[in-house]
Amino acid sequence: MNYIQPYIGYIKKEDAKDFLKRQTIMGKVLAVALTIVFGLMEYMIAPRQLTLYADFNYQLPAYADSRIRYIVYAVAIIALFALKPESDQVIEDKLRRYKAGEMILVNKLTDYRYVYSAFAVLLASMGYIIVSLMIPIYNLTSTL
Repeated sequence: MNYIQPYIGYIKKEDAKDFLKRQTIMGKVLAVALTIVFGLMEYMIAPRQLTLYADFNYQLPAYADSRIRYIVYAVAIIALFALKPESDQVIEDKLRRYKAGEMILVNKLTDYRYVYSAFAVLLASMGYIIVSLMIPIYNLTSTL
């Protein structure tokens, strides 16, 4: 299979199904990467954050509580796995309109709601990491 696109934004009809399947696999890869980031943050930064707050006799902000972080992490991962691209039947119906070997504009095949939804989940979860782990440490150390 030749995945090189001779025209940017176009793909051969024969390669379209594999291209769309690879696109859906990326959602799972992002979920695994997000899980790794969450795990590293939770087991490397969060304990030091708690120690730092305890050393200075400050109370950790409620939004930085580990139980809330676990809930946010679980919701983000479940959301990434729950997002489903278009079914094979819908893709087949779209591909029937084209002749063999014809170049198809990728925008006409892909469902960008899937891509945008996955991006929104990733952006929101990374924003929460910044708010719950990094900003409290910054606020504490900036007062010293």
